[in-house]
Amino acid sequence: MFGTRMEVDYQRALEIALPKFGVQFQREVENPITYDGVVVTRRRVDFVYWDETDRGLLETKAASAIRPEDVEQSLLYVSKGNEKLALLVNFGEKPLRTRRFANTPDGSGIELV
Repeated sequence: MFGTRMEVDYQRALEIALPKFGVQFQREVENPITYDGVVVTRRRVDFVYWDETDRGLLETKAASAIRPEDVEQSLLYVSKGNEKLALLVNFGEKPLRTRRFANTPDGSGIELV
């Protein structure tokens, strides 16, 4: 429960910070998840962000470590949500931990190191 409350605090801070860097965004956006071209469900992503050149998803966490299910969630967003890029940021780790996931031509999604 503590992590979830902290996530909301970080999300509120991001709502203030992102415009200062010229990044437009929407918060709590339903992202369609497809299989074989058909929407099978929708998942709520913390942020969709964009600027003049790019668009991506931002998922925030506030835990002592990123869990395997957090990675799976981000991979699902890029592979079955037809998104180009997803960022997973864990404000609970020191130093701050950011992981990037990209869609691949075969639609499987990979983590960028």
